[in-house]
Amino acid sequence: MNFILQYIDLLWLPLGWFTVQKDQRWIVLIFMITCMFMARMQAELMYAIDYPIGILDFLSIPVLGRAIIIYSFAYMLYLVFLHYMPKNSGSILMASSIAVFFMAFFTSSVVMLL
Repeated sequence: MNFILQYIDLLWLPLGWFTVQKDQRWIVLIFMITCMFMARMQAELMYAIDYPIGILDFLSIPVLGRAIIIYSFAYMLYLVFLHYMPKNSGSILMASSIAVFFMAFFTSSVVMLL
Protein backbone atom coordinates (compact mmCIF):
# COMPACT_ATOMS: atom_id res chain seq x y z
CA MET A 1 0.00 0.00 0.00
CA ASN A 2 2.87 2.37 0.74
CA PHE A 3 4.21 1.89 -2.81
CA ILE A 4 0.85 2.91 -4.27
CA LEU A 5 0.60 6.02 -2.10
CA GLN A 6 4.15 7.00 -2.98
CA TYR A 7 3.38 7.11 -6.69
CA ILE A 8 -0.30 8.09 -6.66
CA ASP A 9 0.49 11.37 -8.39
CA LEU A 10 1.38 9.50 -11.57
CA LEU A 11 -2.37 9.36 -12.22
CA TRP A 12 -2.18 13.03 -13.16
CA LEU A 13 -0.11 12.25 -16.28
CA PRO A 14 -2.87 10.59 -18.35
CA LEU A 15 -5.37 13.10 -17.02
CA GLY A 16 -3.17 15.95 -18.17
CA TRP A 17 -2.53 14.29 -21.51
CA PHE A 18 -6.20 13.82 -22.37
CA THR A 19 -7.62 17.10 -21.03
CA VAL A 20 -5.50 19.64 -22.91
CA GLN A 21 -5.18 20.58 -26.57
CA LYS A 22 -2.90 18.54 -28.81
CA ASP A 23 -0.30 21.28 -29.16
CA GLN A 24 -0.09 21.70 -25.36
CA ARG A 25 0.34 18.05 -24.38
CA TRP A 26 4.12 17.80 -24.26
CA ILE A 27 4.57 20.99 -22.27
CA VAL A 28 1.95 19.80 -19.76
CA LEU A 29 3.68 16.44 -19.39
CA ILE A 30 7.07 18.07 -18.91
CA PHE A 31 5.56 20.42 -16.32
CA MET A 32 3.98 17.55 -14.37
CA ILE A 33 7.06 15.33 -14.47
CA THR A 34 9.22 18.24 -13.32
CA CYS A 35 6.85 18.92 -10.42
CA MET A 36 6.85 15.23 -9.45
CA PHE A 37 10.63 15.19 -9.50
CA MET A 38 10.82 18.35 -7.39
CA ALA A 39 8.36 16.99 -4.81
CA ARG A 40 10.50 13.92 -4.35
CA MET A 41 13.69 15.99 -4.13
CA GLN A 42 12.16 18.17 -1.43
CA ALA A 43 11.03 15.10 0.50
CA GLU A 44 14.49 13.52 0.18
CA LEU A 45 16.04 16.71 1.51
CA MET A 46 13.79 16.56 4.56
CA TYR A 47 14.61 12.88 5.08
CA ALA A 48 18.34 13.63 4.71
CA ILE A 49 18.26 16.21 7.49
CA ASP A 50 16.33 13.74 9.71
CA TYR A 51 12.94 15.48 9.71
CA PRO A 52 10.61 12.95 8.04
CA ILE A 53 7.45 14.65 9.34
CA GLY A 54 8.58 18.26 9.18
CA ILE A 55 10.81 20.51 11.21
CA LEU A 56 8.14 21.84 13.57
CA ASP A 57 6.27 18.49 13.96
CA PHE A 58 2.98 20.36 13.62
CA LEU A 59 1.38 17.84 11.26
CA SER A 60 1.71 14.06 11.41
CA ILE A 61 1.61 13.53 7.64
CA PRO A 62 4.99 12.54 6.12
CA VAL A 63 6.62 15.19 3.98
CA LEU A 64 6.19 13.27 0.72
CA GLY A 65 2.45 13.03 1.36
CA ARG A 66 2.31 16.77 1.96
CA ALA A 67 4.26 17.43 -1.22
CA ILE A 68 1.96 15.20 -3.26
CA ILE A 69 -1.09 17.02 -1.89
CA ILE A 70 0.32 20.49 -2.61
CA TYR A 71 1.51 19.58 -6.09
CA SER A 72 -1.83 17.90 -6.85
CA PHE A 73 -3.56 21.20 -6.12
CA ALA A 74 -1.05 22.86 -8.45
CA TYR A 75 -1.85 20.34 -11.20
CA MET A 76 -5.54 21.01 -10.71
CA LEU A 77 -5.02 24.78 -10.90
CA TYR A 78 -2.87 24.39 -14.01
CA LEU A 79 -5.36 22.17 -15.81
CA VAL A 80 -8.26 24.47 -14.92
CA PHE A 81 -6.28 27.39 -16.31
CA LEU A 82 -5.60 25.50 -19.53
CA HIS A 83 -9.24 24.45 -19.79
CA TYR A 84 -10.52 28.02 -19.64
CA MET A 85 -7.72 29.38 -21.83
CA PRO A 86 -7.44 26.66 -24.51
CA LYS A 87 -5.84 28.73 -27.29
CA ASN A 88 -2.82 29.98 -25.37
CA SER A 89 0.31 30.66 -27.33
CA GLY A 90 3.56 28.91 -26.47
CA SER A 91 4.95 31.82 -24.46
CA ILE A 92 1.80 32.20 -22.33
CA LEU A 93 1.72 28.45 -21.71
CA MET A 94 5.38 28.40 -20.70
CA ALA A 95 4.96 31.44 -18.44
CA SER A 96 1.98 29.87 -16.70
CA SER A 97 3.91 26.61 -16.29
CA ILE A 98 6.81 28.39 -14.64
CA ALA A 99 4.54 30.49 -12.42
CA VAL A 100 2.53 27.50 -11.17
CA PHE A 101 5.71 25.49 -10.68
CA PHE A 102 7.30 28.09 -8.42
CA MET A 103 4.02 28.69 -6.59
CA ALA A 104 3.80 24.98 -5.81
CA PHE A 105 7.50 24.79 -4.91
CA PHE A 106 7.40 27.61 -2.39
CA THR A 107 4.06 26.51 -0.94
CA SER A 108 5.27 22.94 -0.44
CA SER A 109 8.51 24.23 1.09
CA VAL A 110 6.56 26.16 3.70
CA VAL A 111 4.17 23.26 4.35
CA MET A 112 7.10 20.89 4.81
CA LEU A 113 8.39 23.05 7.62
CA LEU A 114 5.17 22.51 9.55
